[in-house]
Amino acid sequence: MEQQVRYMLDRENIMTMRSAVRLLGSGAAVAAIIGLSAPGFSAELPKTTRTMLKDLKLDASVLKGIEQELKIPNSWVKKSKKEGTLRVISTGFEPKIFRKFTRPFRERYPWIKFSYTRSSYHARVVKTLISFKEGRIVTDIITNFTGSHADYKKAGLLVNLRDLPTFNNAAQWNDKDGLWAAQRLRHFCMVINNKKWKKKDMPKTWEDIIKDTRWHNGKLAIANRPHIWLEQLGGVKGEQWALNYMNDLFGKVKPQVRKEGLSALMALAIVGEFDASLPGSPARTKSYVDKGAPLTWHCPEPVPSTVTELGIVKGTPQLYTAKIYLNWYLSLEGQVSQWYSVQSAPVHKDLQKYGFHAFPNEIKGKKLAFGISDLMQSTSSVHRVWGQHWLKIAGPIAKMKTVTGKVTAVKRGGRRLYFTVDGKKSKAKISGRRTRVKIGGKDDVRKNIKPGMTCKITYPGSGEEAKLVDCKV
Repeated sequence: MEQQVRYMLDRENIMTMRSAVRLLGSGAAVAAIIGLSAPGFSAELPKTTRTMLKDLKLDASVLKGIEQELKIPNSWVKKSKKEGTLRVISTGFEPKIFRKFTRPFRERYPWIKFSYTRSSYHARVVKTLISFKEGRIVTDIITNFTGSHADYKKAGLLVNLRDLPTFNNAAQWNDKDGLWAAQRLRHFCMVINNKKWKKKDMPKTWEDIIKDTRWHNGKLAIANRPHIWLEQLGGVKGEQWALNYMNDLFGKVKPQVRKEGLSALMALAIVGEFDASLPGSPARTKSYVDKGAPLTWHCPEPVPSTVTELGIVKGTPQLYTAKIYLNWYLSLEGQVSQWYSVQSAPVHKDLQKYGFHAFPNEIKGKKLAFGISDLMQSTSSVHRVWGQHWLKIAGPIAKMKTVTGKVTAVKRGGRRLYFTVDGKKSKAKISGRRTRVKIGGKDDVRKNIKPGMTCKITYPGSGEEAKLVDCKV
């Protein structure tokens, strides 16, 4: 029925009201015509959406119900048209990918303009909170603020989202107080060299890694990222299980503890440095597999899972524009567009059956494990014990020192900083999440560091990651 209505309203094939009445009956035809003219609602799929579905080889039925989801109050539309540019600060999209992701939205809501910034955790999450407390609103939409939920709630920073028609599409993962919504599902498991292991021999449960001695003595490499897999498992199995598992993992399995990033570990698994790495991203693994790498992403049960969240900053002058955008983002169309743009698994309840995952068979039918963030807080026993194990094998963290240098070059968008100290050349890595950047006494982002600035750099030594970069204007 909906496909017939959609066909009739196609601009190139539109039928007369009389023909529509004969085909569907007067009630359905009138409803279709009313829907076409209602603000914020389009019975016809945008051209960019139809192109997206074609590229993904998906039938339009995957978006069944989109018209109802996008029915918003007329007052939202009227007020939005009086508001300004919508400011979005995120980490999930490169700017050009964000433009690709929002094409269907911009076709539906052409009066809405974006100011998009991709930023580090500190500049995105911490700076937004500090500014809010000072009475300044620096963004309208905030995303990926895991770890700062309590601080945001205590400050009253977030708008209640329960009036969004699409809010309940992922009710099981959204904030119970309605202050933020899940935007994508994330799963982190093992990346395995499939030349070393056959599918039938891969661990079915996490305990199998402990029991099967073929994984022991350096065959497995682990990164210092327990918060994206162990926390989730502990949330299901309990804190004591997590403590016991760590003792067995480090004491019996004896994995290689590696300081490289997750992508680098995948590359090392390809060349046979070890058989598998933990944890690993399915989307990143798929990118290697598509290039012919002998890798597979494998998940013992339960599957460590988490969500990335987004919310609206209270006090924004673009409140109704922000609501329209979030309502679309959480809709069927927004979630499919997200998958189309960056292969991020959707949270929409009606899309779970379609296998929107880089390795869908690895999670199909398996129990998902969502974590308890307190397990990996600095005060928890799990966090403390993990740190003790890690330092015992990896060695103590190098002592920090603070130097004053003149910046000579900034590369990779601020990720690499080159400077001179007393005439000697030095360099430092700048992490988007772990390095605090200040310019002119205020929190800032790494990309704004410029050659010629004089900065105080707190770091272990040349080539290492800085903890703080404090520059004068």
